[in-house]
Amino acid sequence: MAQNLKDFAGRLPAGPRGMGTALKLLMGAGAVGYAIKESVFTGQQHTSVPWFQYPIIYDIRAKPRKISSPTGSKDLQMVNITLRVLSRPLASELPTMYQRLGLDYDERVLPSIVNEGVKSVVAKFNASQLITQRAQDDVALTELSFSREYTAAVESKQVEGEASCYSLEMIQNDK
Repeated sequence: MAQNLKDFAGRLPAGPRGMGTALKLLMGAGAVGYAIKESVFTGQQHTSVPWFQYPIIYDIRAKPRKISSPTGSKDLQMVNITLRVLSRPLASELPTMYQRLGLDYDERVLPSIVNEGVKSVVAKFNASQLITQRAQDDVALTELSFSREYTAAVESKQVEGEASCYSLEMIQNDK
């Protein structure tokens, strides 16, 4: 190492007597200091080889994500559910997660986990229960929609119900 510094110093142009050597040594010390600074990063103060090893920074705070899942209810009605999920990685599992899944672990894992969970829960309820008991859920359902056929059937029942109420009012007014 000392020989490499001497060789490097020998290639630099000469200045005033004694000044060149001091400047050369100062530049060498600066280069060594920079290499040491680059090999240590904040956090858990790991030592790494500069330019070959670098830190991979994960955000381990809980972050929301919306995931849509088409599924079937107990009465075989198709339901499109959009669920808001809060997730965060376990700090102790980050090295394993990076090796197996990479940086986009949440893109690769969350949709399949949420889809399976939603399907297993929604299959326990019929369509009317999903609508009427939605407020009781301990999850954030951001959107709940049904197939066109089911929606049309519900709307036609509402129109029929309104018509029968109107007919009842007319009968009562005639009395």
